[in-house]
Amino acid sequence: MIKTRLLYFSLVGMLLSFAVLRSIDGELQKGKSEYGIVGFELSHDSDTANAIVGYWTENDKLGQAFFSLGFDYLFILFYVAFLALWTSLMAGKFYSAIWRNIAYAIILLFILAGLLDAVENYSLMKFLNNADGGYWLIIAFYCASIKFGLIGLGALYNLGVLIGQKTIRV
Repeated sequence: MIKTRLLYFSLVGMLLSFAVLRSIDGELQKGKSEYGIVGFELSHDSDTANAIVGYWTENDKLGQAFFSLGFDYLFILFYVAFLALWTSLMAGKFYSAIWRNIAYAIILLFILAGLLDAVENYSLMKFLNNADGGYWLIIAFYCASIKFGLIGLGALYNLGVLIGQKTIRV
């Protein structure tokens, strides 16, 4: 019962914080749709990142970019909690220990994705603060790429389990 309440709380928190981040991202992208925060996260070369930062600076949006990266830490907490709780609740329905253990491994992947997201944000903030070296971009790019892959893998697993539980008992 407590897990279910926490699941709903984390879902609401995730959706509200996502709405805030989307609103900020919409402001960052005004005039150039590729210059949003995700484009910045995945810009692994200095030319692209500098073009995005230059656009934000010219349009007085650098503060919004910093706020978005900082606020994203709250979103990370909510989405990791939601995905982990969702997986945990489904794992409790498994009859097989193997499937439960796979679910717990997926939970660890979600936690790893959250940690990678935090490192990614830190790296992007360092780059925005004119930190020396484009290696911050490379760190952010690989963290973002792996994070998106882990979340996608875990979400596919959860959707597969959801569908599978409707048709077979595992």
